[in-house]
Amino acid sequence: RVFVCPEPTCLHHNPSHALGDLVGIKKHFRRKHSSNKQWTCEKCSKAYAVQSDYKAHLKTCGTRGHTCD
Repeated sequence: RVFVCPEPTCLHHNPSHALGDLVGIKKHFRRKHSSNKQWTCEKCSKAYAVQSDYKAHLKTCGTRGHTCD
């Protein structure tokens, strides 16, 4: 079974570019098509729609040699 993005203009809307699991397509949709970014870094104000992306960012934000885009 494959999961396609509900956004018609998205590459992942095409079944040949579909994602293999429901969690993956949900994260893709939040990252690429959602304006609701509910997790914001207190150090650099960068916002994320996916909590796992936010948590990964927190590990490097503010460390020596790292600059946030």
